[in-house]
Amino acid sequence: MTASHPKTPHTARSASAIVWPDAQRQQQFESWLAALAPGFGIDVGTLQPASADASFRRYFRVQALAGPLIIMDAPPPLEDVRPFMHVAGLISTAGLHGPRVLEFDAALGFLLLTDLGRCHPMTRPCWRVNWRCSPSGAWRASAA
Repeated sequence: MTASHPKTPHTARSASAIVWPDAQRQQQFESWLAALAPGFGIDVGTLQPASADASFRRYFRVQALAGPLIIMDAPPPLEDVRPFMHVAGLISTAGLHGPRVLEFDAALGFLLLTDLGRCHPMTRPCWRVNWRCSPSGAWRASAA
């Protein structure tokens, strides 16, 4: 599954902030990302941790030509990306705002996703104030 994007220069380095459980997983990831980088205009040097959840999945943020993207690392056999991909498809089909899967390798457990941003409505500090997400990713009260 691939979308076409203009070719742009990309860097060949990987961010050192990412810690890998083993050298093989790191090599798989770097090879997968290097193959995608030219087509999506990804600057591999901007790779950084985005978040983690209560599973074995990890999420990274990377800058691309069209803006930031999210990469999911879900190492098999500990994780299976197919249910996530299915639900993302259902969300899209229903016309709801959710992450779109731009590229994937289900066998390796890597997904390239659209970035929904750093702010999430469920993390708002108070529902009684008109809150807006600032460019820095923090919630700020604003005039109605």
